[in-house]
Amino acid sequence: MKTAVIFLTDINSPEFSLRLKGLEEVLSANGIEKQMLACIPFDLDIEFNSTLKNFKDLCDNVIIFGADKALFDYKSVVSDLYDCQFIENENALNILSEVCENRGISVDSSNASIPELATVIPNKIGLFQGFLLEDEYGSLALFPYDIEQAKIMVKSYYAPYFANTHGVKSSVVLKYFGERDILEKTLNDIIKQTQAKLRYTILDNNLDVCVRLNFESGIEKYVEAEVLRRVQERLGEALYADFDVSLEQRLFDLLKLKNLQLSVAESFTAGRIVSGMIKIPGASSVVHEGIVSYSNLSKIKRLGVVKEDIESLGAVSSKVAYEMALGLLKEGNCQLAISSTGIAGPKSDDSLKPVGLCYLAVGMQNGVHVYKRQFAGNREEITEKAKNTALFLAINMLNKL
Repeated sequence: MKTAVIFLTDINSPEFSLRLKGLEEVLSANGIEKQMLACIPFDLDIEFNSTLKNFKDLCDNVIIFGADKALFDYKSVVSDLYDCQFIENENALNILSEVCENRGISVDSSNASIPELATVIPNKIGLFQGFLLEDEYGSLALFPYDIEQAKIMVKSYYAPYFANTHGVKSSVVLKYFGERDILEKTLNDIIKQTQAKLRYTILDNNLDVCVRLNFESGIEKYVEAEVLRRVQERLGEALYADFDVSLEQRLFDLLKLKNLQLSVAESFTAGRIVSGMIKIPGASSVVHEGIVSYSNLSKIKRLGVVKEDIESLGAVSSKVAYEMALGLLKEGNCQLAISSTGIAGPKSDDSLKPVGLCYLAVGMQNGVHVYKRQFAGNREEITEKAKNTALFLAINMLNKL
């Protein structure tokens, strides 16, 4: 089974690369692997037409992400290819009317028009209604170019259809923290050992990895269970959840479950750790405070870091990370403390310590643990990896309580 994807977009937009990556991740997160890809400018109707015909002939499934500002009627192109009319769909109109009512805007019924042979793929948070067309040669699905809207539509409606037509019996999602190549080697070894009929997709977000195992139809239950047992055994505590959840949400859930308060002191991560936590509804019940202690003076005055330790060891050191976390715990308003200090780059500081070096401290009243890490990448990647690592270390600590 081959799947082709068409992005109808403005390739000159500064958002193009990020949006393309986001929509590709929407598909891979749901076990949908593409074999062919085309990015077509929204004003090239002839190229769109020829590409669509070519993909339909070569592939079993075609997925289109359509741009609202396309300068030609690409939906009608699809209808013509399937030799059917483009008409207003009652189901699509009802969904659209509900969205418009919630937004307090008038209904443009043209957004409820789809090919007469198509099935609606509901968009309950946006105006663009998707659809699914099938014939004896395969299928075609249309989604909006908006990532959040497409994410819900693909996960809730298209992914189950895709799994069924591809002979996928069951799907398991695991959250893993660590290097992607270790995960892939582990999975490939287990597949070879068990001879299990499964495929997997991986989404890697700066060491925070979501892996979906797709077991094919006909696989015995005991084989599936054995695969999962071996994965758990090989990866151990690096697997922090058996469902799709963010690091922040997982830490929030554990803090809530154990009735604990969190405080965070950040230097080079500059508030990323705590800002991720407070995006979660109800965060005020588990987060006491977040301090961006960027300067040495702040570390000394606010957190009680020993001045001589900074002068002799440098701000980027195990001792300073320890004292930052200890300063939070000494106040007695939290039961879990996280601190970070490091060098994000692009250049090192006066200490000549390497870019990417950081110290992360995670502790409770019974002790503070400091972890030294050396991350590769640019400034953004280094700080994201550090933020994710700090959250993961905190999750691990709470899991052992």
